[in-house]
Amino acid sequence: MITKVFSPLITLESPLEIKIPLGRLLKEIREYGLTSLRAEAACLHIFPEQLDDAYNRINDALISNQNSVVKDGLEAIAHIILNSYNSDNSSEEPSPISMLSQYIKWCPTYSIRAALWIIIRILRKCPTKFFPIQEMSVLKHLDRLLIETGYDSVNQDLNFDEKLEFRRISSILAATLWYFYNSKG
Repeated sequence: MITKVFSPLITLESPLEIKIPLGRLLKEIREYGLTSLRAEAACLHIFPEQLDDAYNRINDALISNQNSVVKDGLEAIAHIILNSYNSDNSSEEPSPISMLSQYIKWCPTYSIRAALWIIIRILRKCPTKFFPIQEMSVLKHLDRLLIETGYDSVNQDLNFDEKLEFRRISSILAATLWYFYNSKG
């Protein structure tokens, strides 16, 4: 709700009477241990001083062993990249683009689904935000998925239905990549 309702309406120039309660709400959500990275990423244009802390916490979320924390970190990255808030491929480390690329490159197959959907959204909505570093990670992981989701592949982490689902997502991504490459000639 914060990402879709409050964040777009509030700016850096908004009165303190609006920004202070929002900042307190975000802090309390975080203190209660709830996933808050997506909401915090949506508010980085309001609280730019929290950029470094948010990037570090997003990076930490991607290596969490809790699926909900990882998904929250991935959605925060997607929000930053798709909404053009400091998401360029700059020297600032860790950048959202490099975090997403590293996640795609190194995450196990059973947890790649959300990241692949983010890449599909980037290619469809903001293809100019699809950088070579992402491209290489995606293509390598697609090759890996081809092997790990094969009918005769013995993968203890995936059952047959999950393999089909990964093949479905991979085919959507491959078609989206084809359209992206075709549009670039």
